[in-house]
Amino acid sequence: MEELVEDICASQGKTQLSLGPLEQVYVFWLAGMSCDGCTVSVSGATEPALEDLMTGSIPGVPLVVLHHTVLTLESGDHFTQSLANAVAGKLDAPYVIAYEGSIADEKLTAGGEPFSSSGSLPLWAGSEERQRISTAEWVKRLAPGAAAVIAVGTCATWGGIPAAYGNVTGSMSVMDFL
Repeated sequence: MEELVEDICASQGKTQLSLGPLEQVYVFWLAGMSCDGCTVSVSGATEPALEDLMTGSIPGVPLVVLHHTVLTLESGDHFTQSLANAVAGKLDAPYVIAYEGSIADEKLTAGGEPFSSSGSLPLWAGSEERQRISTAEWVKRLAPGAAAVIAVGTCATWGGIPAAYGNVTGSMSVMDFL
């Protein structure tokens, strides 16, 4: 196989084979009703390591620009600005949504705080600006422009424990939500 790849590269005048035309891809990792176990698993993976994806160390694989509430430096409105830029089509590369956890039915909060959200409540802002945006709402906004929506783990794929019998949050899988 290595010889085949080397022959293809040589015929194209390249030293390595690319898996596609993408140089980078944004990944918006959102978490709903979850224990963050999938985040722990992915951040502890070694083949490939998350760090390899984020530094472009894997030949032929696009650089991953990860936006994750636990693994990023930005928080609050600084974090959600990247999400807003994606919704507005202001990114310089395609994006993917990776969703961990089930998605709660936010209509059940009856105007209260969302079950799962991103953003901040700045005390200096007016009351209409002082709201968090639920991760369900971010999925609604981001999904139409996403290259893919990936359900990560049992809760995102099937609803998991939050969607079990007696489900007071209305939790569901990503597929059922979309």
